[in-house]
Amino acid sequence: LLAINLIDAVEKDHESTKTKRTASPRFFSSLLGLVRLVMQPKVMGGAALMPADASALLETFLQQPGVSHAQPTSDGWDVFHLLMRQADLPPRLCTDAHLAALAITNQWRLVSFDRDFQLFSGLNLLELR
Repeated sequence: LLAINLIDAVEKDHESTKTKRTASPRFFSSLLGLVRLVMQPKVMGGAALMPADASALLETFLQQPGVSHAQPTSDGWDVFHLLMRQADLPPRLCTDAHLAALAITNQWRLVSFDRDFQLFSGLNLLELR
């Protein structure tokens, strides 16, 4: 699961002082990555899930208390292009640049094991180890 990028988008609930954790619909590619990886025998070995079970896992995750869908205020494309022009990025980092741009423009924190995200200035990154 180290290849899956997570977004920790924290929004203030306007009706209370509670903070809620949100996952944006824009990040379904990361959620779909989770489904794809848990189905891969090379990654999961004998614990690899069948499609129906992987789908159920994702449904269960999305139904956890405090998980909801954020509504991005920006699609991040302007920042994506800036990030792409700031460094000579290999093709494998294009998706990372887009995730970073979405997090930057929407003032979300990106949570990942992937150290490549350190390349993107202005990103609020929580790097897991």
